[in-house]
Amino acid sequence: MTLRRVCVIGGGPAGYAAALAAARIGASVLLVEADRLGGQCVHHTCIPTAAMLSGMTAFLDAQESALAGVFDLGEEFRWSRLVARKQRLSAQLASGVGRLLSRAGVEVVAGRAALTAHSGAGGVEVEVAGSDGSVAHHACDAVVLATGARWEAPRIDGVPPERVMTADEIHALDAPPAAAIVMAGGPAATAFGVEYAFLLAAAGTSTRLACATDVVIPALDADLDPLVRGALATLGVECVGALDGGIMNGNEIVVAADTRLPGLDGLGLQDAGIATAGHVLVDRAQRTAADAIFAAGDVTGGVMTSAAAEYSGRVAGANAAGATQRARAGATPHVLHTLPEIAWIGRTEAEARDAGADVRVGIVDLASTARAVTLGNRDGACKLVADATTGEILGVHVIGAGSAEIVAVGALAIQAEIGVDQLAETIQWHPASSESLSAAARAATR
Repeated sequence: MTLRRVCVIGGGPAGYAAALAAARIGASVLLVEADRLGGQCVHHTCIPTAAMLSGMTAFLDAQESALAGVFDLGEEFRWSRLVARKQRLSAQLASGVGRLLSRAGVEVVAGRAALTAHSGAGGVEVEVAGSDGSVAHHACDAVVLATGARWEAPRIDGVPPERVMTADEIHALDAPPAAAIVMAGGPAATAFGVEYAFLLAAAGTSTRLACATDVVIPALDADLDPLVRGALATLGVECVGALDGGIMNGNEIVVAADTRLPGLDGLGLQDAGIATAGHVLVDRAQRTAADAIFAAGDVTGGVMTSAAAEYSGRVAGANAAGATQRARAGATPHVLHTLPEIAWIGRTEAEARDAGADVRVGIVDLASTARAVTLGNRDGACKLVADATTGEILGVHVIGAGSAEIVAVGALAIQAEIGVDQLAETIQWHPASSESLSAAARAATR
C-alpha cells in the first residue's frame, strides 16, 4: 500500500481514534486540535460527568453499608473535593491520549484547521492557524473531519439567561445549588439530564427533571420507565413536563445538561463540496460528498455519544488511509452511571413492533438474582427484545446493578449476530449481573 498523508481535524474520541487507525495501517498522520486533546468527552461531558457520578455513587454505596452496620460513616459530602478529583482525572486521561498518539507516530499540532482547496483524487490542502498568529499549509491525501460539537445556550421563555447553567458551570461551583430544574432531551437521549438530576439530588439540591415526553428516557423500553421514576423519586427528584418559565420556582436554576450541535463553523465545507444538513452528511464508509474527505463523531449528527464517535472515527481513519471498511452503527450501547445504573442498546419493544417484527420478549426481575442480593438486595429489571421468527436480538434494556456489564454482553451478541437461542445457552459466571441477560433470553424462547 502506498504511504498516504492523512490529516485529522479534531482531537476528541472520533479524532484520536481516526488518527490511531490511520497510523496503524501505515499512514503518515497529522492531527490538528484547536483546544485540548480529548475533546468534549474528556473535558466537558462523559469523563467529568462519570467522575462526578462515580464519587457520588461510592458515597451512597458506603452509606448503605453503614446503615447495614458494616462500618461507621460520617454524613459529610465534600462537593469541592469531588470537583477537584474530576479535574485531576480528566487531565490524566488527556495526557494518556497524548501518549497514545505519540507512540503511534502521530504528529499533533495546536491550531484551527480549515479546508482551503480540494482537487478530488489529487488530495486536500489544510490551512492551520496557530494561536501565535502563524499560518501553515499542509497537503494531504485525505482528511478526517472530527470537530465534535458546540454548545448552544437554550432560550427559554420567561427564564433570564443568567439563571441557565451548563454542565461546565455546575462543575465549577464551590457548592451545589440550592434548587435546580434539569432539562431532559438532547442528542444523548436524555442521558445527561437524568445523570445531572441524580447527581444534584444526591448532593442535596432540591431537584426537578423537566421531561418533554411521557417517558423519562425515550430510548429506554417503556416497561422500565416506572423503575427509572422510582429511582429518581428515592432521591427526591420530581419529574415534570416540558420546561418553560411558567413552571419555574423562585430560587431554581436551569441546568442545560445537553444542548450540543454539530461543530461546522470555520471548516470551509461549502468550498470543499461537502454536503450538510445541520451536520456533515456521510455514507457508511464515513465518506463525505468529497471523495478524499471523511467525517466522524458528533460533527455527523445522529447518535452523539463518545462510543459512537470513537467507532466511526476508527472506520473513517482506516478508510482515509486506504482501507474499505463499512460502519455498523446500530449496535451502540448507552449507559447512565447513576445508582442504579441504566443501560440500553437497540430497539424498544414498541419500536420493533412498529418496524413490523414478530416480537418475543424476556424480562427478568434483577432483585431476585444472586448478584443483586449480594450487593444488598438491589431492585431492577432486564428486558430483552428478540425477533420471534429469526431469533435476532433487537434490543436489551436494563436498570439495576451491573447494567453496564449486562448491556456490554448484549452489544457483543448483537454485533456478532448471536441469536437468542445461543444467548440463552451461554454459561455466565455465578454470581454475576450478566446471568440476567441469559435468563432473559431463556424467558424469550419459552
